[in-house]
Amino acid sequence: LPWILGAFALALSSRRRLWAFAASGLCFAAGVLSKETYLLLLPALAYQVWQRAEGPTRRMCMCVFSSVTLGILLFFPLYAVLKGELFPGHGHVSLIGAIEWQLHGRAGSGSPFTTGTAANQTVIGWLHADPWLLGLGTGALPLALAVRRLRPIGLALAIFLAVLVRPGYLPAAYITGTLPFAALTFAGSIDAVWRINRTACGRFARTAPGTRRNWRCARHPGTRPFPTTFCARVFVVALTLGVGVVLVPQCVNGD
Repeated sequence: LPWILGAFALALSSRRRLWAFAASGLCFAAGVLSKETYLLLLPALAYQVWQRAEGPTRRMCMCVFSSVTLGILLFFPLYAVLKGELFPGHGHVSLIGAIEWQLHGRAGSGSPFTTGTAANQTVIGWLHADPWLLGLGTGALPLALAVRRLRPIGLALAIFLAVLVRPGYLPAAYITGTLPFAALTFAGSIDAVWRINRTACGRFARTAPGTRRNWRCARHPGTRPFPTTFCARVFVVALTLGVGVVLVPQCVNGD
């Protein structure tokens, strides 16, 4: 998981250097080789790289990211070929056989919405350990998908949730990859609400060159952004205090 989070962090490099996108691909490949489930996040990370690499170098950045990722991931099939363990056969394990077992060989856990199934019991266990973080992240997901800079993180959480509700085997450790993106989605959405004045109205208009800024919005001259900003920030403060009042005692008692 640290490799995957490092890959997303490097893709957000403010200077948008080629080495950062190459390092992002390296970290992602290392994370996938450690836990193949994280391959599900490739669309979200690729979208993050595409979004950050705006301008004439976008094609080069995407090429570098893809080449490094694919080049490192191909070492594992190459290793299997050299050991004679790529295809199924008698008396040895195989990479393709292991993939088939992962996708189709294990018994399904049932639906997480059906009482008594293994998937339902697993989800109940997750919520018993932490009933808030997954819920807060899921609740903030629509806003994260609506805000452009948060969309890759929201997409990563949406992929995790989509796989969670599909029929099939549900590992108990699956939640470890979901929680960090739920936290980032919730925190990013709260930040977007706090800064709603900038995203909704843009820059303030000026009455004349050199004069003080007035309260009218440059993009929508007939509106006044201050009440919207004030209400949004009051909501953020109230939500933060409310969550803190509820969670802090539970965390103290639980730990």
